[in-house]
Amino acid sequence: MSDNLVYRYDFVFPDGKRTRFSLELERDTLNLIPEPQLNYPGWASLGFHKCPGCILDERLEPLCPVAVSIVHPVEVFRDSLSYEEADVTVEGPERSYSKNTSLQVGLSSLFGLIMATSGCPSLEKLKPLARFHLPFATSDETAFRVMGSYLLAQYIRGKEGGEPDWALKDLESMYDSIREVNRNVVERLRNIDELKDASLNALVNLDCFAINIKLSIDLSAIEQIRDMFSAYIAGN
Repeated sequence: MSDNLVYRYDFVFPDGKRTRFSLELERDTLNLIPEPQLNYPGWASLGFHKCPGCILDERLEPLCPVAVSIVHPVEVFRDSLSYEEADVTVEGPERSYSKNTSLQVGLSSLFGLIMATSGCPSLEKLKPLARFHLPFATSDETAFRVMGSYLLAQYIRGKEGGEPDWALKDLESMYDSIREVNRNVVERLRNIDELKDASLNALVNLDCFAINIKLSIDLSAIEQIRDMFSAYIAGN
């Protein structure tokens, strides 16, 4: 029996149509195990709207790992609009989540998990969040999880002999790289003939979350939730 982590996204539409995506992650690496596919569209080539900061070599990696990972859902929802409603259920290793929502929101959650585990070097630091995936998270929940994960990473970094970034100085540049990926994937999709807006707006939605994270990095924003931690501050 496989020890891998499996997440299943079910989209059920008002007309009874059902679409399921199964994502299998290697437990140790949290790498997404891609579904085999013989041919990929031109927009999945690494050199097509390649991110300026991408460190991959086209001679060794002819395909963009993010693009390859989202080809299937993009093609499935090629003719779908972002505002279409669906009952979306996510089955994870520990529990399930359900929400009646727009296709844009459901796809945004799916894309976020796929992209973080796709093997893109710019998104590798999102893997801890992928392991504890929270579907349909709000902007505040995402900001809390991101900063908590980042600070835990700094603690581990310090224990391993590195220099921790307790002031969150490098978190902003990390999200600059993430936004760069989001923008360039959107440009890839804009070049797909007759693609409706469901996948595009799902990615735009992800980028809005990234923008919110950058705004939350300001330590003055952290002051707004300071009272929640009063028990720690008092030393009790």
